[in-house]
Amino acid sequence: MEPLKCQNARRNVTFGSDLLLRFRLPATALEMGTRPGPVKERVAAIQSGFAEQLRAFAATAVEQHELPAREDPGRLAFELHAILLGADTKFVLHDDPAVLDLARQVIRQRLGPGNGTNAGES
Repeated sequence: MEPLKCQNARRNVTFGSDLLLRFRLPATALEMGTRPGPVKERVAAIQSGFAEQLRAFAATAVEQHELPAREDPGRLAFELHAILLGADTKFVLHDDPAVLDLARQVIRQRLGPGNGTNAGES
């Protein structure tokens, strides 16, 4: 399955098939989240930055009429982040690469034309 691609005015980002394989931060966040200190703070900052990047991509897509005007970029970012975290957790716990394909399918369905919305809708 080909990678998901997201474009905005400043950069192109590709969420490839190995993104979740290389991105171990969700597991680290769960482990370090209960331990105060600089590691927790850094992990939290990285997670927040990633979520903000997702929100910015969604906002750009709304501005460019690639998503419906009524789409809430913050909510969409939360949904996408939750899907990625869930997929990563299941992959790590069950060593199941099929969950990565499932996550890509769910994201494509959520963002794609088959999601019950039209980009021109308000």
